[in-house]
Amino acid sequence: MNHKSSGISHKRQPTNIRERFWRQQGFELIAGVDEVGVGAWAGPMVVAACILKYPRRLAGVRDSKELTAKKRAELYEKILSNSLTYAVAFVSSKIIDHRGLSVANHLAVNLAISRLNPRPDFILLDGRFTHGLKQSAEAIIDGDAKEVVIAAASIIAKVTRDRWMIKLARACPYYGFERHKGYGTEFHQHQLQKHGVSQWHRDSYAPIKKLILAANRDYLTAHPSRRPVRAFGRAY
Repeated sequence: MNHKSSGISHKRQPTNIRERFWRQQGFELIAGVDEVGVGAWAGPMVVAACILKYPRRLAGVRDSKELTAKKRAELYEKILSNSLTYAVAFVSSKIIDHRGLSVANHLAVNLAISRLNPRPDFILLDGRFTHGLKQSAEAIIDGDAKEVVIAAASIIAKVTRDRWMIKLARACPYYGFERHKGYGTEFHQHQLQKHGVSQWHRDSYAPIKKLILAANRDYLTAHPSRRPVRAFGRAY
């Protein structure tokens, strides 16, 4: 018998355990927060925050990494229609390079939360840190796999960033961003070797920094009297 794929992995479904606990402590507007794009070599990091209606019916919502692109897109629409409010925040590759990943993450988390209306009175975040939030908050390691409201935020963030990278691929077609979304795949590495580093790449990330240093060495060898360049190949 043939079975059609649901687009969902068979790992354990996230629950509302921590959200229910904090509701019992008197908090009503509980937001989930998650980010995507931390490990990408190019493009922005995106943080999403959302407050889901309660109670709600959102079968299939889980960590965005466990879903196919098609399933994420389907759930994205359901999540938005089941949200009291949601917001996203982008942090560019330049801010990541200049301020560092930790500070960039902190800025994006706080910005996304500040855009929620109504404002939450409690925050559930994926990860280890609460980023100095003024609101009461709890950080949960692997929270996007454990709490539905965090998983919902992870899907919003992932779909938003993927769509942004697909648009970038149309404007900057040499790297195949629509295929790998800026992550360090073999194809991406091949295109970097062929076309050089673009303005969308993260100079502070070791693989990109290595390419830039190698390009500068080659350039200075060929032009010893000139100043080094940032990158090589095409400029965007």
